[in-house]
Amino acid sequence: PSQVSVGEAWRPDNILRRVPIIVTANDLSTLYAPLLRDGRMAKFYWMPSQEDLLAMVHRTFKDDKYSEAQLRGLMEKFPHQPLDFYGALRARMYDSAILQWVAEHGKDRIPKIMQGIARRRYRDSEEVLR
Repeated sequence: PSQVSVGEAWRPDNILRRVPIIVTANDLSTLYAPLLRDGRMAKFYWMPSQEDLLAMVHRTFKDDKYSEAQLRGLMEKFPHQPLDFYGALRARMYDSAILQWVAEHGKDRIPKIMQGIARRRYRDSEEVLR
């Protein structure tokens, strides 16, 4: 409805302008219950196909140079996992690589190594500007 009355006469200037609100969520059960009542919200559930999920996982891992076949094997090893699972897995892979790098170089040397990297990047950026 575009007009609402709370026990008073309808007034022509009392028109509600409806604005669509689009919400994406993993779990709507945590939403304020009155919003979920029928008629308050139109809910559309999307369950990606395995091919859709593979395309999204491939895009997530694109900088890591994994082939589509390797990622398909990963998905077969962990069936019925949501997309977030693969994002968390990638983050853990990076965490493990960083921890391994720290163990190899020693945590006391990290500030000196990082300063060297920063100096090289600064020099490289200055050369680009010339």
